[in-house]
Amino acid sequence: MSAMLKYLTNASADGYGQLKTMDVYSVFGDRTKEFLEYLKEDPIIRVSTYGWTYGTYQGIGGLHDIKDENFRMMCQEAWANNKSRTANLNQW
Repeated sequence: MSAMLKYLTNASADGYGQLKTMDVYSVFGDRTKEFLEYLKEDPIIRVSTYGWTYGTYQGIGGLHDIKDENFRMMCQEAWANNKSRTANLNQW
């Protein structure tokens, strides 16, 4: 799960400092398949299928999709300290 914390620390925020839907592959890279298999045994994060012009992808809709409370708090802290988020929150 450290990959998700790293992603949240470095992810780009939108103009209002909000987190976009996280593409599972963007978060977990080459370990995506392993991550999705793990979720079958311990579904601590809800992964949904999203569609768009060029097809579908699996993603995490936001921090509210993290079911494990301790891990959610760690992710919220990582996102709160994200420099892109802070800059965009303070720009308008």
